Amino acid sequence: MNQMLQQTNSIGRAFVEFAGPMLIQSSVLILILLLVDLFLRKKVRAVFRYWIWMLVLVKLVLPTSLSLPMSFGYWFGDKLGFVQKASLDSPSSIFDSGLPFGHGAAGSDRAGPIEPAPMPRPELAPAEPIPAEPISSPPVSLTPLSWQGALFLAWLAVVVVMSLLLLQRAIFVRGLIAQAEEATGLMKDTLHYCCEHMAVKIKVRLKVSPNASSPAVCGLFCPVILVPRNLSPTLGSSHLRTVLMHELAHIKRGDLWINTVQTALQIIYLYNPLLWLANAIIRRVREQAVDEIVLVAMGHKAQQYPETLLSVAKLAFARPALSLRLIGVIESKNQLKERIRKMLERPVPKSAKLGILSLLAIIIAAAMLLPMAAAEDKGQMTDDRMEKEFAATLPNGVTVELIGICEHPSQGKQWWRPDGAQSKETPYDYTGGNVYPDQNERAYEFAIALDNLPAEPVTTTIKTDRAGSSSGGNSPPQKNGKYLDNLRWLATVLPRNQKTCDVLCGIAAGPWEAVAQSSGKDFSSQVLTLLGGVAVAFSKAFVEADGVSITVTDDILERPCQIVAITNENRLIKPSTSSSTSAGKARQTTASFKGLALSGVKEFQFQTRPYQWVTFKNVSLKPGVKTSVQVEFEKPALQVEVERTSTIRVD
Repeated sequence: MNQMLQQTNSIGRAFVEFAGPMLIQSSVLILILLLVDLFLRKKVRAVFRYWIWMLVLVKLVLPTSLSLPMSFGYWFGDKLGFVQKASLDSPSSIFDSGLPFGHGAAGSDRAGPIEPAPMPRPELAPAEPIPAEPISSPPVSLTPLSWQGALFLAWLAVVVVMSLLLLQRAIFVRGLIAQAEEATGLMKDTLHYCCEHMAVKIKVRLKVSPNASSPAVCGLFCPVILVPRNLSPTLGSSHLRTVLMHELAHIKRGDLWINTVQTALQIIYLYNPLLWLANAIIRRVREQAVDEIVLVAMGHKAQQYPETLLSVAKLAFARPALSLRLIGVIESKNQLKERIRKMLERPVPKSAKLGILSLLAIIIAAAMLLPMAAAEDKGQMTDDRMEKEFAATLPNGVTVELIGICEHPSQGKQWWRPDGAQSKETPYDYTGGNVYPDQNERAYEFAIALDNLPAEPVTTTIKTDRAGSSSGGNSPPQKNGKYLDNLRWLATVLPRNQKTCDVLCGIAAGPWEAVAQSSGKDFSSQVLTLLGGVAVAFSKAFVEADGVSITVTDDILERPCQIVAITNENRLIKPSTSSSTSAGKARQTTASFKGLALSGVKEFQFQTRPYQWVTFKNVSLKPGVKTSVQVEFEKPALQVEVERTSTIRVD
């Protein structure tokens, strides 16, 4: 169930990230075209207006990120962005679908030592073995459905319903065609004449329907012209030719295909009311453009065309019309009045085709209006360019980048950049960790990217300057069910009124060094003066059925650690599993070695290596609140010199 909710929230976030800009950009385009159409409708032919309106359909299949220097969006596109604001006071901030409190990788077999999770500090006295205390976990709760996920589900439900209605209509029209009778005699001869006159090459069928209310054309691959049965006997041959030429003009122009695309886009972008208006205008202007083609084809008989429309209208409006949205001669009384008025007010056009100048004008309009993304070189940085501001490259070639901050849990929420700017990226889907703030705290997630990682697994840790409980640090998050080995995350709580913080990322630098050792046959403790007087205590090794395990307690929390076994043959054996817990300045690590007998162990070594710290200062904890972020890193600490009396072979 959690996985489904997480996936729904992820899809919903992607839906909103696309639908928001498209809603704004397409609405702006439609408003511009409304003004252009209002200015041009009495000055240009309908065919030009029709193809200008086709830019709306083209816009809906183009990416919202399209940008060209000649477009107005290139200079004003930053006004057309969609900003998604995450509510930091949402009750969902104390719930997550992750695992119980602690490190997401604790106890796993993934490569690299495991980072500590909070636990009471044990005593260092070697009198008794130090058992690992269990960590109490709060109950795991379901991931809440985000508003983006809910919006996506609502949209999907309406799309499914409208698609089913469309399918029902298509089945009904198919039945309408099946019930109709093939035209014969004079009607068939008239169709053949009109096809030759209109230069229509494809095969078109003519059928007489008892149910159709008005002449119409349907069928994408095998076009069929339907003529109502009550209409065919009353129309003379000249009127019938006019009707057929009108329907053939639709076929020749490809209006059937365009109308199908138009209907599909209207279902997909059903949430845009201006698109419904634009589609109504496109249908009206399309009929006017077809009227121009018929008038040109009729030549000196063009004055008969309005009379034919009136004759068809009298018969069609005398009976209830079926709402089929078929492409026909007439669709409504208001549209018919407007079409006849235009034909009577304006002279018969000499041509119904687009001229070269008209075609160039449409291409220029498309280049200016369709690309609406802002320019990248006028102070509006893209995410890729912004990312480089918050990165440091270490001497070993590893690049550390703080790529985003989000309210925890991050599923379905908006990320922002370290300086407070909006982020378009969602670094990951799932972390597997959780923290629980109290009423005076707020939970955050920090995402860090690591580039140029060496082949050997790298130990990392992440912390803030004033953090409470935290989770993560060395465990990679997941996206689409896969681990992202080049990403690290931290979930932590900070005071609710805090606006900025420092984020520190430690990268293990240098080779592993043995700082303490034990035979495992008894309890022992050592004070390491080279590390500032810190203590390391070994428990007695536990002999188990499938191997041996040992526990080490230390207070060297500023360094990663691992426990290895050195065999009698001087082979280095890494543990099969390892888990750590910590509290305050104490850390307890238990390592298990399967298939290894205590009699075959020469010694157990406690190894560390230093962290190289990268600090991101003045990181914004509020989206939209700009800060000046500084990135600093320090040189690796000196390695610990350890005396060795034997050569160790590493498997």
